[in-house]
Amino acid sequence: EEQTARLSELLGDAQKKIDSGDYGGAIALYQQAIQVDGNNARIYSGIAYLQVQQGNFQAAAEYYRQALDRDPRNLPFHYGLAHSLFMDERYDQSAEAYIDLTDISPREADAFIGLGGSLLRLENYEEAREAYERAVSISPDNAQAYEAIGLLYLSQGDYDAAIRPLERSLSLDANRSSVHASLARIWLEQGNEASAFESLQREIRLNEIDAEAK
Repeated sequence: EEQTARLSELLGDAQKKIDSGDYGGAIALYQQAIQVDGNNARIYSGIAYLQVQQGNFQAAAEYYRQALDRDPRNLPFHYGLAHSLFMDERYDQSAEAYIDLTDISPREADAFIGLGGSLLRLENYEEAREAYERAVSISPDNAQAYEAIGLLYLSQGDYDAAIRPLERSLSLDANRSSVHASLARIWLEQGNEASAFESLQREIRLNEIDAEAK
């Protein structure tokens, strides 16, 4: 009971630090909590999350690995590890982490999108496209997956192939400002200034709405 009370006190104090924006102080308290309960996976994932918030992706990945050592099938931990590795530009390792995730849960469309993004950075274009198409087959109304396919073609300079998936993305979610920006780039490259201007206007308006909402 004494251990439980001490752990509860540390975690409560850590939450107060988080609420006040003192992530470093919260991490220090979480590390004390590990001394009390070293097998609590959520303490490690809590530290990992706070490291991500501070942009410390290498440290975040290490703590997510330790969380997974204690809870190997926890999907949010796997996503956290894969995202941290991607943000740390360790794309080969992030691809492996996303593959591990799909092994555990084969119908995770977001994991295939993440895998595609990692493979794209590694310039494995065909494998990236296959991963994105797998995401679409799992989640046919996933605007992000169609945008990713469009961006893949765009990165290869295949503007004609990029248009269809980008427009499909917008048909599913008209508020994706990044898609309007990509289409504007294509229209400019193709000399269609009127369509480019229209897409840019939509992107600007959506960004203004997003800024106001924040």
